[in-house]
Amino acid sequence: MTVTLPGVRRSAARAPYYDEFTVALRDSAGRYRAWPTAKVKVQVDDPAEAHVDLLAKYTDDDIHNVMTYLLTLK
Repeated sequence: MTVTLPGVRRSAARAPYYDEFTVALRDSAGRYRAWPTAKVKVQVDDPAEAHVDLLAKYTDDDIHNVMTYLLTLK
């Protein structure tokens, strides 16, 4: 997650807290920082998001074919 504060100062964290009211993280020095969600810009970087987006595109037959192929790789 990247949090952009007013004045273009950015903070990043690997294990942040984020809900509709508060965004919080530990900065690089280990200090806990929290801000109201409405006062900052938040960008959540989720590497698995692309995989989740693809789930809606795959049919049951597609998944079956992939699994069948993977079983041939024994």
